[in-house]
Amino acid sequence: MEKYIFILGRDPELSILELKSYLKSREIKHNILESTKEILLIELPALDFKKMIKDLGGIVKIGKTNFKHFYDGSKKKILYGINNYSYKQIDIRDKFEEEGVKAYLNAKGRISPSKSLNLDEEFIIFKNHIAKVVAVFNPKDYKKRDKRPHLDPLRVSSIRLSKILINLSGAKEGSLLLDPFCGLGTILQEALLESKKIKLLQINAKKISSGSRKKDGK
Repeated sequence: MEKYIFILGRDPELSILELKSYLKSREIKHNILESTKEILLIELPALDFKKMIKDLGGIVKIGKTNFKHFYDGSKKKILYGINNYSYKQIDIRDKFEEEGVKAYLNAKGRISPSKSLNLDEEFIIFKNHIAKVVAVFNPKDYKKRDKRPHLDPLRVSSIRLSKILINLSGAKEGSLLLDPFCGLGTILQEALLESKKIKLLQINAKKISSGSRKKDGK
């Protein structure tokens, strides 16, 4: 197992609970070493992290602490970013020079996922750890899926929250997921996209109401 850094979403406690449930349901061994309001340092085996971040709703970025090269591509000039969660100001330009790459710091601080998409390489600095970002939440994917025939922003749960709820349920690929009051179907949509079997229980509210009146003798 190796050390990874997870950047948590807006509700860190919920993000950690979701990740724990996700790993437990898949029987993935893990060891949480440290957590803050923004960062989770965890030991994990090698996984498909690009797929994992698509499955999770509460994780923004995933970085690997043990990596061979600061740049793995073929460009001679690149743009890179540093997410600094440490009190120290650290620059790694000399690391690129050692690898024969001319690198320009294009973003620093708390880099948004949208900005990450324009970078050739990205890193997370947390205390004494330097992690190379291996997976980033892509907000553009969600915008594409929100183009549905009927969408009421005031009544629909967000895609990220729906993913979190699915993972908290312990459902995994091939699981049967029951959503009896599905509303506009966001949870069912995300479950289908994650290859989960789903069952929709349709309940006629009028029949339930009339049935209860008969029992009461009214």
